[in-house]
Amino acid sequence: MDAVEQRERILEDAHRAVPAGRQVRLAPHREAVLIYRARGFSYEQIAAALNRLGLQASPTNVGLFCRRHFRKADIQRKRLELETAASVSGTPVPAPTPRVPSFISGRRGGRS
Repeated sequence: MDAVEQRERILEDAHRAVPAGRQVRLAPHREAVLIYRARGFSYEQIAAALNRLGLQASPTNVGLFCRRHFRKADIQRKRLELETAASVSGTPVPAPTPRVPSFISGRRGGRS
């Protein structure tokens, strides 16, 4: 087998390959996770809510999912959407939890 033929076989195999075990359990629940984040829930609170409803999720997995799938703008847009919908229907919306800067809270910085 020459190098060109080998290269073609490898490329063909790469195009057909499907990664094993790379299933995202939270993907079908993307909208629900986004709503939780827009309402100010922490990763721990979201994981607890999902576990209570029968979906096994750790706070770490929820955090990874949120960082990979949502931008801050997505969360802010959903927050505004929820507030607007609540003001139209007259249902009160709980105020988002105020963020304490990391230098005040004593924790190292990170994504927020």
